[in-house]
Amino acid sequence: VTGWGTAAGTVCPVIHSPEAVADEVMSLARVTPSDVVLDLGCGDGRVPIAAALKGATGVGVDINASLIRAAKRRAAESGIPEGRTRFGVRDFSDLSDADPMMEGVTVVYLYLLPEVLRMLRPLLDSLLDRGCRVVSLNHHLDWIPHTSQGLHGAIRLYTR
Repeated sequence: VTGWGTAAGTVCPVIHSPEAVADEVMSLARVTPSDVVLDLGCGDGRVPIAAALKGATGVGVDINASLIRAAKRRAAESGIPEGRTRFGVRDFSDLSDADPMMEGVTVVYLYLLPEVLRMLRPLLDSLLDRGCRVVSLNHHLDWIPHTSQGLHGAIRLYTR
């Protein structure tokens, strides 16, 4: 099973992160203007947009092309400068550390089901090994202890 979003054969429903969660993610991960924040399964782009509004670069990938179009539109409507966000259509089966969308990534945000997190373990382990901070909402990485948490444990930060 591959992908996420609403396309046939996908493994994750579209459930947008609450707007307030994006600010908590930025705080917990201590996002700075030098960071590149990647949202896997970005939906309408609210987390990458929040990162860009904090001065970082926001990156979002989703299998659903209409959601990527919506994310690009939201970023433009938010007045974010050109190049501060980038969005692309991607499927989990095609995503690797070598993908151009992964360039410079320092923080990864996840709001994905447990089985999808386990499917992404090799990619997440690679990102953690290179120093990325990984933040998850509600469903957590069951193979690594979290470093800190926010929102009463709903959001967890992982580092190595």
